[in-house]
Amino acid sequence: MGTREDIVKAVTAGREAGRRGDEPTTCPYPSTSTLRTAWIRGYAEQRPAPPDQSPTRGLCESLVIELASWARNCS
Repeated sequence: MGTREDIVKAVTAGREAGRRGDEPTTCPYPSTSTLRTAWIRGYAEQRPAPPDQSPTRGLCESLVIELASWARNCS
């Protein structure tokens, strides 16, 4: 488990990655790390919606689906 400072850094790094439009696979933390969860939280806050996003589906819902799919493929 990371320290509070490490968690803040991970969230910030995730936000920056989301703003740049990086793929979620750029997360530098292993799947068993609390810091990965923090990074993904920051990433999800900033990631823009895909251009073909349906107006009836929320951004958070689509990100959860995308990240869950990605996580299954990484295991």
